[in-house]
Amino acid sequence: MWAALCGTLACFAAVDTLATPTPGGTLDAQIIAGMASSDALPFTPRIQLLGKLRTEQEEALKLKPSDPLAWERLAYLRLVTQGDMPDAFAALRLSAILSPGEPEELPRRAWLWYRLRSVETASQRAAQDKLWTKAFSTDRDATWKLAVAMHIVPVVGAALQRTDAELYDEWQARIAAQKP
Repeated sequence: MWAALCGTLACFAAVDTLATPTPGGTLDAQIIAGMASSDALPFTPRIQLLGKLRTEQEEALKLKPSDPLAWERLAYLRLVTQGDMPDAFAALRLSAILSPGEPEELPRRAWLWYRLRSVETASQRAAQDKLWTKAFSTDRDATWKLAVAMHIVPVVGAALQRTDAELYDEWQARIAAQKP
């Protein structure tokens, strides 16, 4: 299995090396800008725009298939536009395989992993705790802000409690500091 995975990743790297980086990079920038601007739109136009961006992200991945951030964006776009949790989780898992410790991704990846928990196996759900721990230990502020924004402070706290007592204490201190 690992040999097949390594072979696949080698193919991705070859495509990345041989592909012209500018079109994929420009397309990625347009997708990111479109995703950011979609928040201001009403529901129906927002979903239509995100559906278009999902198609564009799939095309961009043909130019640069080893981009973990692009796979993460595709996971989100599949979830939001299609409700396709298995395909969204497959894209998220590929992002995690390509770049397991990317600091920029960890909080968002942990949140998406949490959102897709209904299609995960027991071992994948168990990995969720480690992902929250890694995210918080790597970027405390981004993880905290995301947990507050998504109303999952207790979820992240429970994961930290199961995995790292010191980080859990720090999490609890942040909760205490938020109370009036």
